[in-house]
Amino acid sequence: MQNIDRDKEVLIDYSLNMAKNFIKEYKEFYPFAAAIGLDGELIPMLNYDGDEFPSSVDVLLDLTNILNSQLGNTKRAYALSYDILLTKNEKKSDALAIKIKHVESQEVVIYYFRYVLAENNSVEILDSWGEIQ
Repeated sequence: MQNIDRDKEVLIDYSLNMAKNFIKEYKEFYPFAAAIGLDGELIPMLNYDGDEFPSSVDVLLDLTNILNSQLGNTKRAYALSYDILLTKNEKKSDALAIKIKHVESQEVVIYYFRYVLAENNSVEILDSWGEIQ
């Protein structure tokens, strides 16, 4: 259980920092991933298939397929991060979703971080929660 908690913390910290940088710079981003190798090292991951403007859904599916095939072989955990529009209490807001899967657990958890881009170009997290998928 200790690996799971540590790995989740590392993946969430990395994913939040990367997403905030992308949002500050580009106001949006394509899905990206990070993994924890069997040795415990963080491995940032992107996927490029030659298409300059792929759909976010295609990128997410490609990364999911690649990482699922590596889980337990070369990776012990991964996080998929993507930008979404959430509707909560009939109010729409931007959110970062971080889907985490770990070889030592049957649970797949998606952590949501609602955010706003402030006038000073900083990303402010409004609230966050996790949902077991």
